[in-house]
Amino acid sequence: MTYLATIFKKIKLDTHENVGWGKIHLPQEDMHTSAYWLALDPACCAEFEIEAVQEGLWGLAHLLCGIAPLFLMCDERDLRGVAQVKSPFTGRPTVFVCESIPGGVGLAAHLFAIREQFLSSAREALAACSCSYGCPACVGPDYEGRVASKEVARSLLESVLGASSRASRL
Repeated sequence: MTYLATIFKKIKLDTHENVGWGKIHLPQEDMHTSAYWLALDPACCAEFEIEAVQEGLWGLAHLLCGIAPLFLMCDERDLRGVAQVKSPFTGRPTVFVCESIPGGVGLAAHLFAIREQFLSSAREALAACSCSYGCPACVGPDYEGRVASKEVARSLLESVLGASSRASRL
């Protein structure tokens, strides 16, 4: 994971009021860690606009990072989701669930070992949520109201589960 701060924010301590900001120039910080990832077939994204795919991938990352601590018995801050429409590592739409610990401690490897149960539970959690477009309990809040990120995330998750069930039958 790479972090690069580009601005700072001035905040009043007593009121938390934003009183200004400025640009900063600091070197980027790199953290080498482990990750569990889902590289999707680009064909499963073809029916959606690029913005919808991005929203759906981020929603799926939010969902997976919310479900994973239940299986890993870890704190939710031990994981971080990253979504890329075209990952430079896979060349495909990809969702990463990264460990927040330098070097990793085996959380990603355990997610890979239980991937079928993990992804099935994510599908169940998504189906059980009564929201229409997205909320903090499933794919994250729908800030813009433009894209039904919940539906896109559901479609992407179904394509992953469908591909893995086809692969297991071969």
